[in-house]
Amino acid sequence: MVITVAVNNNKFTSGYAMPTFSVIMNCLNGERFVREAIESVFHQTFKDWEIIFFDNGSTDKSVEIAASYGERVKIFTLDKPVALGQARQEAVDKATGEFLAFLDVDDVWLPFKLEMQYAAMKDGEFDICYGGIQCVDEQGNSLHKIIPIHSTGSLFKKFLAHVEGGWCTYVINRKRLIEKGTRFNPILRSSCEEDMVLSFLAYDGTGVIIKEIISKYRIVSGSVTSFYSDRLAAERFETLNRLVREYPDIKSKYAREFEQTEARGHYYQARFLFDSSKVNEARDAMKLAASLDKKFRVMELLIRLPFIWRVSHRFKGYLTPLWLKYSSI
Repeated sequence: MVITVAVNNNKFTSGYAMPTFSVIMNCLNGERFVREAIESVFHQTFKDWEIIFFDNGSTDKSVEIAASYGERVKIFTLDKPVALGQARQEAVDKATGEFLAFLDVDDVWLPFKLEMQYAAMKDGEFDICYGGIQCVDEQGNSLHKIIPIHSTGSLFKKFLAHVEGGWCTYVINRKRLIEKGTRFNPILRSSCEEDMVLSFLAYDGTGVIIKEIISKYRIVSGSVTSFYSDRLAAERFETLNRLVREYPDIKSKYAREFEQTEARGHYYQARFLFDSSKVNEARDAMKLAASLDKKFRVMELLIRLPFIWRVSHRFKGYLTPLWLKYSSI
């Protein structure tokens, strides 16, 4: 059951019939970082927004901290945690803005983010907008940057091969999302965002891409993303099954891209098996990946050298942008 938390005993009013942005903030025990995340919204140069703070059963002081920011933060809570896909959708269902912007409580926006994305999206031509991220550690120290590789325009075919963009940079045209009827898959725990975006963009979805840093993405040990790493492969194949259910001819229409995204699923499987000390099974999964997509052939070689594999994945954040840039995508 969803419980609305009263803020100052008043009904929320934003001063606008409909805010331009609904900022979707999903939270589960995020008290360490939630203040910095919320303040990065308040510090935006673009001021027409609401925050939908959706707490997924936290047992810490996250909700208390969020409530201290007053009426512009609309708070909803669940009694106990649900899958991230369900929590994402329930938060979106509370939104009233023209655009949806996503910010998890351990990430941070740069002050000009919304202003820049509004300028790019205001004419309603595009379905989504995203930009580059600065990855930081738990203390906020810079690690590496990831700048988008895809170009503005039609994105579905490119996203089948590789979904890019930090989720903390995404803005989605809410009207188009409602018209198409696309929703987050309520059972997915680690890749519900990729699943939803692929379904939303099929076949002819478009995006405007900002090729500079607009957000900080915090890499946190024990986060939902890392905790459900074992689910990445299974959820990748669930997404492909969803696309086939919704668009029966899609696999034949985009045969090469389906092979690429299936290859990535086998690569995710190999990573999990290797980390689980199932090295031979991991190598078999990598062989499958390489047979479907030649850019995984290097990884197939690396997995035969366990030390090199571990080192390469320890620094994969630095290597991934180069790997993608010079791959077959």
